[in-house]
Amino acid sequence: MSAANLEALTQIWQRVLRRPSIGADESFFALGGSQAQVIELFNEIKRTMGRDLPPLIIFEAPTIRSLANIFETGQVPTLAPVVTLRSGTHALPIFMAHGISQSLLDFIGLAESMDTDCQINGIQSPGIDGITAPLDCMDDLVEFHMKAIRSVEPHGPYFLVGYSFGGLVLLEVARRLRASGQKIALLAMLDSYPHPSYLPLREKIQTAVLSLRSRLRSAPPNLGPKPSGLFLKAIKNVGEASRQAWDEYRPSYYPGEVKFIRAERISLFPSSAQAVWSKLTKKLGVITVPGDHTGMISIRYKELADALSKLVHEGTQA
Repeated sequence: MSAANLEALTQIWQRVLRRPSIGADESFFALGGSQAQVIELFNEIKRTMGRDLPPLIIFEAPTIRSLANIFETGQVPTLAPVVTLRSGTHALPIFMAHGISQSLLDFIGLAESMDTDCQINGIQSPGIDGITAPLDCMDDLVEFHMKAIRSVEPHGPYFLVGYSFGGLVLLEVARRLRASGQKIALLAMLDSYPHPSYLPLREKIQTAVLSLRSRLRSAPPNLGPKPSGLFLKAIKNVGEASRQAWDEYRPSYYPGEVKFIRAERISLFPSSAQAVWSKLTKKLGVITVPGDHTGMISIRYKELADALSKLVHEGTQA
């Protein structure tokens, strides 16, 4: 292995993580690396070493040595549909699905902050690698997520956590799993709403007003460094495909229980989760956490992690 690559990567890691020394086999996540630092790390690698690598590789190569090995072989590892966000000892894992124009990087803080012995897995939407084609049909996305989940855990009970659009996908996954005789121990939807076209009239009007206010804002919140290059393009393409699926998706009645976690500060979606979901689910429990739609997972994720941890604990005891 090239000593030059090891040394260059070590210096980048030390700068990004602000540590005087880092061993070649120390995990980025064990060192406390955040989502913003992952983006910063790979932006630095592109700037100083000339390699435009997707930041999601950090899940496949979380150490300096394993990352240096990619430089040696010249082969970027295939991004698996299911990625372990945090290991655990409990027999039953948790599966998470991300929102539109997002990736599993958005779950780093949330996963690390949860108080559970369950392994936490994230499902990556097709196309996030910039190679495979993204899916723009809800049925195809649901089938992809269900196959990914069952490839890891063939039988339930299942713990499913979906943020925003990911919550709608996992709602449909839960429907199909139930229909096949599987038990859903937890279906948690995090600020997940259908397209405004399918909202009740009052919530439809409220969403239109909120959308107008959002467009009139002078600048979006600064959530840290932005990814660049091929990964940014992939995120954009997957986001556009997911948005088309969201536009066309109309939820129907779900004969099970949903735990709905809503953002305290209304910024994009309706103020009443009950008005949207109470008639579409057999049982609905609503929990409010601090932050707005994006802030609940990017800034106030520790409070969200606490709420989810309690729900998971209840599910494992049932």
